Amino acid sequence: MSFKLLVGFAAGIAVGITGIRYFDKHAKEIETCIKGSRLGKWVENRLPDEYASLEELESRKEHLEDLISELQSAQKTAKAASAKAKTAKNRTIEEK
Repeated sequence: MSFKLLVGFAAGIAVGITGIRYFDKHAKEIETCIKGSRLGKWVENRLPDEYASLEELESRKEHLEDLISELQSAQKTAKAASAKAKTAKNRTIEEK
């Protein structure tokens, strides 16, 4: 390995560690800055819950409850359709 490669590798690690520490110390400021940009919605959904307000958490909860009820309704409909198809098939077989 060359000396330049080792120096570059060490510099990359140092910059990465510095970036992580900066982000940890300034997470709220960064969040505020990003919320006004196009990435605001994307970032808002991916920040840890410790940064979310009560309203945001309640909104997420309601959204999840809606999704769950839609999936349960779809499953019930699919089961009913399947049972109806089986009944129709059995009647057809019995008629023959």
